[in-house]
Amino acid sequence: MSVGLQAWTQYQRNEALEIVDARIREREYPREQVLRVINIALLCCQASPAERPIMSGVISMLTTASEINGVPTQPAFIDAGVSTGKPPSSGSASTSASDGAQSHGTISVSLIPR
Repeated sequence: MSVGLQAWTQYQRNEALEIVDARIREREYPREQVLRVINIALLCCQASPAERPIMSGVISMLTTASEINGVPTQPAFIDAGVSTGKPPSSGSASTSASDGAQSHGTISVSLIPR
């Protein structure tokens, strides 16, 4: 199961914190902030660009306590066939010849204490 599909599935089950690395879950961490970042990340993956927040809005949501507008729906990467193992219709995915894995980009999130 792809990381994106796993994240979406856990989000739908109200188990989004289960996607957090086990080494982090073993200790105290800001759960509400992590849930906020997951929610924002899923909003950024919406199929329709009109449903995605603009970058200045994303920065505002990540750096302030501003309200998150919108509720994530099924992300575009799931619609693209990644969950079924079929290549997406656009040529933007890279495929590894050795294992057939697909990459649609990388998102990295770091929590830095204030």
